[in-house]
Amino acid sequence: MHEGYWSTILGLRGIPAACEEIGVARDLALAELTGCRSTSATSARARRGTRPPGQGKGLRVTAETAPHYLTLTDEALRGYDSSFKMNPPLRTQADVAPCARP
Repeated sequence: MHEGYWSTILGLRGIPAACEEIGVARDLALAELTGCRSTSATSARARRGTRPPGQGKGLRVTAETAPHYLTLTDEALRGYDSSFKMNPPLRTQADVAPCARP
């Protein structure tokens, strides 16, 4: 469960988005250090090819996702349906909205 509004309303312990972001920052740092051509990254960081703060570094990284991360949000867990429990957890509508843009 994503740490945020719905985890608070449901009384569930949430996982902060920073947990995922730290892993991505690590992967990007390794890509920069080693000059490897590809690494796993979340979409926003992959587009920038950087660790915040800073400008894009032009790293050659790739990112992947699954359809449910583009269409579902943490609100899907409001009915305590464990079908929506996944890792990384579903995030907020604000996290999904940038993916909907062409």
